[in-house]
Amino acid sequence: MERLHSIASNRRVVEIAWFLVIGGLSAVLYIVISAELTILGLRPSIALLLTLVLLVPPTYLAQRRLTFQSDLEHAIAFPRYVTTQLTGNGVGLLGAAIFPGAILRQPFLAFTIVAIGVATLNYGVLKLWAFRR
Repeated sequence: MERLHSIASNRRVVEIAWFLVIGGLSAVLYIVISAELTILGLRPSIALLLTLVLLVPPTYLAQRRLTFQSDLEHAIAFPRYVTTQLTGNGVGLLGAAIFPGAILRQPFLAFTIVAIGVATLNYGVLKLWAFRR
């Protein structure tokens, strides 16, 4: 029994590590791209949407294969993943639309806060729903 618990625990540690590596890289790119697009003159909400269009497909593929090791069909998993991302990022998008002045003053800090909040919410939803049979 203890061995089973150890194996399950190790698998969970590996899963969380992959989630943090993939999500961390995606979050860094999210912050940099969103902030740079905002600095270049795009509205924060538009910058956020364009960044998501660029990052969601490769992040999905990496999370599906490496983090959650899911064999769920793309036709099911990808729409769930996109729904999860839209839900999590919906709060960030709403904030970007309501508080563009605050984001313009400190875009890197603002998008960092959004990325941390989204990542925390997404892990549970991805694990329990998006990649689960």
